[in-house]
Amino acid sequence: MADSDEWDDRSHGTGTFNSTLVSAPYPVAGRPSVRLGYVTHYRQEGDQKGRVLVSFDRGRSKVVKVYSADAVAKVESVPVTVPAGATRMTVRFRYYDADNNWYWAVDDLRVS
Repeated sequence: MADSDEWDDRSHGTGTFNSTLVSAPYPVAGRPSVRLGYVTHYRQEGDQKGRVLVSFDRGRSKVVKVYSADAVAKVESVPVTVPAGATRMTVRFRYYDADNNWYWAVDDLRVS
């Protein structure tokens, strides 16, 4: 759960709320693709951004899903192409540029 409203209720410096949830690595060796599944509770307000990113074998992250509108109690299923030779995939949920806005909660992450 990333909650910029709770963050703003506390004393903080200038700038906006930025949070990233990083998964443990998932094995993907020998697979041409995987499906990323999770439940999202995303509430959009203002200029905040929500992105789901994946990286393989500690390489550069790639955006696989963008949030710019409410997605409350929504079950997501995102196809992800696995690069040849990749052995592990890490998932990142990045919630940023938020300022006393709503929140983003993620649950039941699965890679299949």
